[in-house]
Amino acid sequence: MAPVEAESLQSLAGKLGIDAEGLVDTVRQYNISIQDGKCLSLTPPKTNFAQPIDAPPYCAYKVTGGFTSLSEEFVQLRSLRCSMTTSDEFPVYMLQ
Repeated sequence: MAPVEAESLQSLAGKLGIDAEGLVDTVRQYNISIQDGKCLSLTPPKTNFAQPIDAPPYCAYKVTGGFTSLSEEFVQLRSLRCSMTTSDEFPVYMLQ
């Protein structure tokens, strides 16, 4: 899948259908917290190769997660409340 690209974070947020102010604030906080190639304020911390996201073009890639196997015990966990959905229902994006 091709990345979604834009010349500003606000425009990128619009193309992704997410809150522009939230995206700009999140990227600003990330950029401020980078020191010596690390971003230790993240949970979990990014301990190497942290680079600021500060120059266009801004790119977002749709990413998905998956299970390699589901055991019967996992499926039976009553405290886990999730439903099997298509990846289109809960898009997750990774900025570059």
